[in-house]
Amino acid sequence: MLGGAGLLTCAAAAWGEETQVQDFLHGGTTQLDLRLRYESVEQDNLDKEANALTLRTRLGYSTRAVADVTAFVEFEHTAALVDDYAPETAGRPVVADPEGSELNRYGVQYAVTPEILLSAGRQRLIYDNARWIGNVGWRQNEQTFDGVFLHAGMFKTVTIDAAYLSTVNTITLSNVEVRAELLRVHWAIDPKIGLSAYGYWIDNEDPAAADLDTFGLRATGKVGLAPATQLRYSAEMAEQRAVRGSDRFDTRYGLAELALERNPLALKLGYELLGSDAGDFALQTPLGTRHAFQGWADVFLKTPDAGLRDAYVAVDAKLPWCGIGAAYHQFRSDESHDDLGRELDARISVSLPYDVQGQIKLARYRANDYGVDTDKLWLQIEYHL
Repeated sequence: MLGGAGLLTCAAAAWGEETQVQDFLHGGTTQLDLRLRYESVEQDNLDKEANALTLRTRLGYSTRAVADVTAFVEFEHTAALVDDYAPETAGRPVVADPEGSELNRYGVQYAVTPEILLSAGRQRLIYDNARWIGNVGWRQNEQTFDGVFLHAGMFKTVTIDAAYLSTVNTITLSNVEVRAELLRVHWAIDPKIGLSAYGYWIDNEDPAAADLDTFGLRATGKVGLAPATQLRYSAEMAEQRAVRGSDRFDTRYGLAELALERNPLALKLGYELLGSDAGDFALQTPLGTRHAFQGWADVFLKTPDAGLRDAYVAVDAKLPWCGIGAAYHQFRSDESHDDLGRELDARISVSLPYDVQGQIKLARYRANDYGVDTDKLWLQIEYHL
């Protein structure tokens, strides 16, 4: 990591000779996160269901700033208290929370100015809505990235995020070697509209995996319709060029979403397209938070070669002590518009005393021309310090 070594050299020069190690370590902050979750999965193609009771413990420390330099480290461990699920137990549905430990985040950050931050090491990344670049925060082992990172605020309304990635640390505790360059520019024009332009170049070290170049533009904003009523919107278009061996593919992405909000209710209508190139290859989002899209049953974590069209409606209610939500998805292929299936999702989240959060979540996928009938249930309780 030459970039990381260079950043460390700059940081050392910024400190000067009189900086003491104890000055750097004294007065930092400690973070503790505990998350206990039960997950059950039933699939029509397996006789046995999955039952997983896992406890995720995350402990971190961030130093105080000395000469505009901070350092951070975070340890993460997932314990399987009940492990009747694949990959821990064969013959059962997969629950993507394997037992194990890892250094979740570590590195140094140098504040060139209050608005320009350079960092190197391992960290979480979330760009825009996490569709393309995200941390998969729902899983017990989150996704993080090794590399060199830039976050720069310019002219008060423009933000630039850039990164060079060498490794993707996945939710299954595997480490995928890549050469990836990320660039995102966001312009907050006013409260009614914000624009993001991005380019993501991903070269995989694995010759069986496709190299992906993605370019896109995203617009979000809100419009006031009446007192306490507003309309939020999101629109996005992107192109993805893929190379796999000697084959080359071109695919497209589209999103249109409207949300009518009148406290405490919100009604959302949306349509998302992950295009296909003649049924031979479909648009992929390997660095994104895929659980947040196309339903929580995770049937479409990998886009089918025929592509995917997702038409959905969702309703949410935010009450003083809890949140309630439900969503319905209708899935079709992009190439031939075949009926792939449908899914119903629901959740209840509650705020409990002592900064404890609880959640119940359901997903019910009914297959037609893709996958198998799948039912999932989650019961979760979480504490942050």
